[in-house]
Amino acid sequence: MIRKAWTALISVSLMILLFVVLFPPLLLGAWSHRWRVNVTRIYSKIWAYGTLWAMGIKVVFEGRENVGQLPAIYAFNHGNMLDFFINACFAPPNCLVFGKRELAKVPFLGWMWLWGGHPLIRRDKKDSWQELLDWVATQLQTGTYCTIVAPEGTRSKHGKLLPFKKGPFHFALQSGAPMIPVIIKGGIEAVAGGRFNPGTVTVRILEPIPTSEWTAETLDEHVAAVRAIYLEHLVEAGPDELPRRSKTTTEDRKEEGA
Repeated sequence: MIRKAWTALISVSLMILLFVVLFPPLLLGAWSHRWRVNVTRIYSKIWAYGTLWAMGIKVVFEGRENVGQLPAIYAFNHGNMLDFFINACFAPPNCLVFGKRELAKVPFLGWMWLWGGHPLIRRDKKDSWQELLDWVATQLQTGTYCTIVAPEGTRSKHGKLLPFKKGPFHFALQSGAPMIPVIIKGGIEAVAGGRFNPGTVTVRILEPIPTSEWTAETLDEHVAAVRAIYLEHLVEAGPDELPRRSKTTTEDRKEEGA
């Protein structure tokens, strides 16, 4: 309870302070979309590191040398709300970050995101969603932007890798940008049981996977191949093949005592 209150205090204080400091520069360079995107990147990076510090969570990055290529699609396994902070910590310059349209209503943080020119999704309008994807794909094709996506399409409540949606892969096919797997390990445990659990989260950023020769006919094969990479690094079977962690732990202990 105390840590939650402390985290909220630090997070909200940083939101306000960073807004006061960075919103004027954002407006001064409003004519440049890349300028606005990168001012919000600085805002979110400082805010994310500060909030994670308040949570007592340390993020260790492996494969930093694979960050910075343009264009690129960074694809992460989606566990919980912690992913937003982790992505903000490693997001390279010129990175377009998707968010729900409702985010724009959040004071300070949401205002920065709206004015920063990031893609905000309106889930109630499918046509708007497709137009947004097309716009981001066009930006990637210029070779001056990158973006971050979640192939699972939603959060994994139990921590096991969910089936991958084809959307991000069609996105890669459309833009021709390489896909860079981002493997997050320890995020589920760090925010479990409705509380923050101090510890370390490991983020492994793998080498880019070329997509320029992908075709619609072979897309299913690419989806399966990329998902296999995540399974290998997460050391688990598919979502329907592996029992929940708590059950596995109990069974393992029984076997050890036998």
